[in-house]
Amino acid sequence: IMRHTFPVLVLTASALVTLSHGAKILAVFSMGAHSHFTLGFRLAKELADRGHEVTLINAYPQKKPIKNLREISVAEIKGDLEEKKKQLYEMGTMSYIGQLKWVSDFGASYTESVLK
Repeated sequence: IMRHTFPVLVLTASALVTLSHGAKILAVFSMGAHSHFTLGFRLAKELADRGHEVTLINAYPQKKPIKNLREISVAEIKGDLEEKKKQLYEMGTMSYIGQLKWVSDFGASYTESVLK
């Protein structure tokens, strides 16, 4: 039994190696809030560390390049977010439907700004 164990292990390991492949991944974590960026960055970095080619759109670009991680900076979008934050206080005077519409409009305009 022992003399068959090594060949079986080698065949199993080689089969597993051929079954794994890298992917090209686009990650969009462009929200100007640093807490949102932190989550997205950690996920993207881990994927890059595991050999995937990752493109990360974010508002907090890194100073040092990271292997397999390409960054597209949208740091200028943080100004738009600051303007919208001022309007958050007005939401208390809005109806529930008005609040939903505001959030929907904000999401659409923010997404459009990032993807331009």
